[in-house]
Amino acid sequence: MGLSRAEGSIREGPIVMPTGRMLWPEKVRRSELHGGKLPASRVGCRAAGFRRGCMRETLMLWALLFRFSSSIVAAEIPDAPGQDDASKNVSARVQDKTTLPRVRSAPLTGGQKFYFYLKTTYGPGAVAFSLFGSGVNQARDAVPEWGEGTEGYGRRLGSLLAQKAVGRSIRLGMGALMHEDPRYFASNRSGIANRTLYAAGQVFVAHKDWGGTRFSYSRFVGEFSAAVISRQWYPQRFHHMADYLSAGATSIGIGMAKNLFFEFWPDIKRKLR
Repeated sequence: MGLSRAEGSIREGPIVMPTGRMLWPEKVRRSELHGGKLPASRVGCRAAGFRRGCMRETLMLWALLFRFSSSIVAAEIPDAPGQDDASKNVSARVQDKTTLPRVRSAPLTGGQKFYFYLKTTYGPGAVAFSLFGSGVNQARDAVPEWGEGTEGYGRRLGSLLAQKAVGRSIRLGMGALMHEDPRYFASNRSGIANRTLYAAGQVFVAHKDWGGTRFSYSRFVGEFSAAVISRQWYPQRFHHMADYLSAGATSIGIGMAKNLFFEFWPDIKRKLR
């Protein structure tokens, strides 16, 4: 909407105050802001200066993450059948069969990888996580244009499920072509700090079917492609590179959190028995 509307009208989109503060939610009465008069150059989160600032900070963050990931991949010990010597360093925690050392077994078949994809995308655990995430987004009033109540929650849930399906589908295809094993392999390390670092770093690592590791191209291409594609059904203000990068980074962060769960859940489950 233009700035020539009468005082008291409703303006769509965020408004940047002269102090640099952005006002949310999306609809703000112009009569509350200097009599409805704001310089056009200061309005909207997509103003050139703000967008360049977001891009610069996001790219700097990802430069650091990729540097960190290269050191993790370089430090990975190649896995090959019968060559896992690190198992002798496994602590007493490896009592549960779900937390075995990283011993390379026969690779998954194409059918097994497809079943893994279905389970991690549409299985009960995956759906429960999406239900929870949509609830968090509802409480935060993420994308206010989608409204509240049951209708708003349904839109947020549908968007999250669709984004996950897009990302996992791309990862499935790329992983199959590059002969990657999609499973999470528990750490052979001891100590909470070492295991936490290992689990978080595994988002950057792809385990090859017949041993060895490489950078997880399939994960990053899948997550960031899904971020770009999913933003196309978001309101127009989300259609810019800074938001694509932010959404992709959020997905990678969620992957880190899941790896931490996979790493420590067997210990927690054993203590709860």
